[in-house]
Amino acid sequence: MLYKFILKYKNYLLMEKKMKQKIGRIVKIICFCLVAVLMVNALEGLFKPKWLENRWASSKTNKSFYELEKNSTEVLFFGASVIAATADPYQLYENYGISSYNLGVMSQPMIGTFFWFKEALDTQDIKVAVVEIKSAGKSSEKAEEKARKSYDYMRIGKNKLQYAIEYNSVQRDEDEVKPDLFSYLFPLSLYHSRWSEYLQGRFINYDDYDFFLGNNKSYTRGFSVLSTQFKDMNTYIEEDAQKGLYDGFEVESDKIESPNEVNAKYVRRIIELAKERNVKLLFVKSPDTGWKEKQHNYIQKIADENDIPFIDMNLKSVRKELDFNYKTDLADAIHLNIKGAKKTSEFLGKYLTENYDLTDYREGNNSVKKSFEKYKKYYEASIKEGELSFPTTLDEYLKEVQDKSNGNYEVILAAGSNVNNIKFTDEQKNTLINMGVSKKIFEDSEFGTNIVSVTNDGKTYNEVAKQSEDSTVSVSLGGTFSDGTDYLVKADATGSTLKLNDNECTSLTSYGFNIIVYDKQLKRVVSTVYLYSNNGDETTLNRGE
Repeated sequence: MLYKFILKYKNYLLMEKKMKQKIGRIVKIICFCLVAVLMVNALEGLFKPKWLENRWASSKTNKSFYELEKNSTEVLFFGASVIAATADPYQLYENYGISSYNLGVMSQPMIGTFFWFKEALDTQDIKVAVVEIKSAGKSSEKAEEKARKSYDYMRIGKNKLQYAIEYNSVQRDEDEVKPDLFSYLFPLSLYHSRWSEYLQGRFINYDDYDFFLGNNKSYTRGFSVLSTQFKDMNTYIEEDAQKGLYDGFEVESDKIESPNEVNAKYVRRIIELAKERNVKLLFVKSPDTGWKEKQHNYIQKIADENDIPFIDMNLKSVRKELDFNYKTDLADAIHLNIKGAKKTSEFLGKYLTENYDLTDYREGNNSVKKSFEKYKKYYEASIKEGELSFPTTLDEYLKEVQDKSNGNYEVILAAGSNVNNIKFTDEQKNTLINMGVSKKIFEDSEFGTNIVSVTNDGKTYNEVAKQSEDSTVSVSLGGTFSDGTDYLVKADATGSTLKLNDNECTSLTSYGFNIIVYDKQLKRVVSTVYLYSNNGDETTLNRGE
């Protein structure tokens, strides 16, 4: 009897040991899977393109949207890049107290607008959804590689899964390759080539790490700060301007654009979803030199049939009310610059306030007000950055730098001795000298002069050396700005370079006299120009790339 009990107890202990071992193995497998998932997710975050293309910061727009307090945003703007450059949420708040966010993402198709609308409804109690309707008025669908820009940074969830499945099933042109559903669900499979390119020292760059490590906030709440002027762009054609082709139009016929069925389908679904969730829709068309009367008529028909207001800023009557000047208010043929956006944002703010029951969040002490005020200094710095791009002469530019600085700008001059023909006026010389630049940079030298000058916390440091015929001279200055950013500037017979925290500033021009403006508030270079003179001709101000 005792023997049987001991045997049973021994078997029990053995079974318990095996069970613990099995549980241990299961826990290890689960931990391994979790670590693997986290590693894949981290690699995807690093290797996915950041879509930070010059003036656009689409990934930051999407990322920052998810950081909004729940049910804190009453007005949301949806659409492609044109709306991103049209509606300024900070201006709407400061002038009207409206809490809004601009979810415009470059190249967004109507299917993307629908799913971002659906996604936004999960966290925000939207009163008004403003939809920039250009994509709906087009007879063709966006190319797949462009549409990904509105997909990649949507959070993993049912909306993203549905977006991937439905976009994968969209009927495409014969010459366009059908997107791979697997690559939508697991982007690392699509962007894996960036790993091999990284190993070769290409493609993965400072923006990738910078974004991945936390510099991924949109301080303008999705608004894109554009600062070029249409009249200065290659796309501007004086003959078309003389013919009035950029002036907008009035409705004179009933011709209607033939709709793209995919776009039409998702416009209908946006309308249905808005009705279901009791959200007011407002259709908007931003100023656009390519927008036509028949496209307007098509959208107007949809709007009328569904009792949706439609503001078309390409109608001459609306242009007049806006006091819109396409030469100076457009950044290019289809996007507004900050001058134009100031006019359209004021127009939209007034319309929204007069036609919808919106909260004025400027009143009282509330979390929305605190959020806007918390990041206002960064928004203002971004606007100032844009305004630095408007001056076309050195005198105007230096004045703008001084006026906008507010103690946040550090100015760097860098020129190699290959630049030996830059001519300055007496006024320009005095301005630069007053900024702390050494008088030596203005001394003539047959073989050129290597020049480095850096302002840092109210002081200016200069390194200037003349080149000779038979020797190579190199000058450099290094240090740390008060925001903690290290800098190193060099100049020699081949030109000049600038590194910030060991990352090379690529906007310098080797054959020009470079002026670089670093913003300690934004912690980045906000402006680069170079002076150039060909064969002793008048010196011109040029923009760095």
